[in-house]
Amino acid sequence: MSVDDDSTCCCTCRPGSGVHCTFDMFSLFSVIFLIIGLTLITIGYAIPRDYKFDPHKPARVMEAIEVEYARKRFALNICIMVGTGFVTLSGLIISFIVTWELCSNENEDNREIDPEQHEKPPSYGSICGDRENSAGEVAASTSEGAGMTRNSRAGS
Repeated sequence: MSVDDDSTCCCTCRPGSGVHCTFDMFSLFSVIFLIIGLTLITIGYAIPRDYKFDPHKPARVMEAIEVEYARKRFALNICIMVGTGFVTLSGLIISFIVTWELCSNENEDNREIDPEQHEKPPSYGSICGDRENSAGEVAASTSEGAGMTRNSRAGS
């Protein structure tokens, strides 16, 4: 089996790159979970939960209606919670994919840099206070003698 073969990928999105294909599938699942979750939440809030009290009906009928609406409220609350779970799962999957992609791209970018071709970045906030400039000379700190009082400098 060669590398150019289409069977190395789990799908036909990018032949030969199984990792990116997997991330594409996870992205697709994440969008599907988001749509399902938002639909369930919308259904849970769109259906009316309360009934109008009718004083002309007998007590047994009103009690049966109240029990029916209590079951309906319970089912709608479950629907909302499941929808919230789907939206949360979608967010977790997307955040994992974005984090993975950012970290993997950062590592690839760092491998391409040749340390001898680029200048060393300045070390702002270093403990010593001295840093090399581009000519290779050591530049003095801007706060010369930081932490020393006037008397201690005079005594040195």
